[in-house]
Amino acid sequence: MTKTVVVPIIKNKTGDASKLSNYRPISLAIDIAKVLDGLIDIQLRQHLQFLDAQFGFRPGLSTEMAILNLKHTVQYYTQRSTPVYACFLDLSKALDLVSYDRLW
Repeated sequence: MTKTVVVPIIKNKTGDASKLSNYRPISLAIDIAKVLDGLIDIQLRQHLQFLDAQFGFRPGLSTEMAILNLKHTVQYYTQRSTPVYACFLDLSKALDLVSYDRLW
């Protein structure tokens, strides 16, 4: 059930189709694996607590809401003449470096 078919989907249809960076992988899993994944998700959510600042992989929350939260936080502190520091990490290529053989 851990076997999937990975299909490349083009990100930008007007971009260069010959560049690998213009594609994103989509994994097609078998139906029973999807059902099992859903059941495990339901069980895990009963035992996990999420922080209010976590937006990823939570129903009803999105990247846009995280940006809006950051904007309100920055406005709050700048209106009070408090310096605001931010650090941003680009982890878009992080999964390219994972050794899946070792992970399994």
